[in-house]
Amino acid sequence: MNTRRIVCADIDIAKVKNRMMFGLNVPMEIARE
Repeated sequence: MNTRRIVCADIDIAKVKNRMMFGLNVPMEIARE
């Protein structure tokens, strides 16, 4: 197994999760106002 590839995949997953959380939080903040 290529360790570097695994680390990159983990970073990509983290970026996607952060983007999803950000995308979910923004409409909630707008709706709250």
